[in-house]
Amino acid sequence: MSKINVARLNELRPKPTPSENPRETVRIPLDDGEDSMEVDRFPTGRTLRKRKEKVETHLKRGANDKENESFRKRVFRIPLDKPFEEAYYTHRLWMFFRETREKEEDIKRMFCEAREKMRKRVIFKKKSDHRQFAKPCTVKGIEFPHALGDTGASVSILPRVMADHLGLQVQPSNELFTFVDCSQRNSGGIVRDLEEQCATCDPISCA
Repeated sequence: MSKINVARLNELRPKPTPSENPRETVRIPLDDGEDSMEVDRFPTGRTLRKRKEKVETHLKRGANDKENESFRKRVFRIPLDKPFEEAYYTHRLWMFFRETREKEEDIKRMFCEAREKMRKRVIFKKKSDHRQFAKPCTVKGIEFPHALGDTGASVSILPRVMADHLGLQVQPSNELFTFVDCSQRNSGGIVRDLEEQCATCDPISCA
């Protein structure tokens, strides 16, 4: 009978993998004066967050249009009497340019430009307009019992969804509209020579 090679068997056995959380021995002193007691503890695993690699300022990109537009909207909501030094931290203006090369001086310049636009804004007051009237009308077979008309209006804004629903023929247009909050939007098109079937007109008063 052949002898068993113990050394060879030990080599073939899989070696235990070291634990990710190695055991550590902690010595705890006892209150009754006896020898201290050694206790083995296994530290709990902790997931460490990988720190984002820092990029030098001169290697960062410039702010895009979306970031600039979001910044201006935030500035428009800040009271005019609040200075930049206070608004910079209370409204977290630096958050819009975390990944760009803009510094605090650049943000202050953009802040002042937005403030200047706010001061030049014209707030229209609501006034009575005797040229407005309500009338029932039919457009493309769809009835509108109280359609608002205005003899002095040069253009009426209509949602594109409504124009598609009515089956209107929308022609391309390059018109640019500027709203009260200084935002600008391009027109989605224009509808010319719209035929309406109108009934009798009922004047209305607008306060």
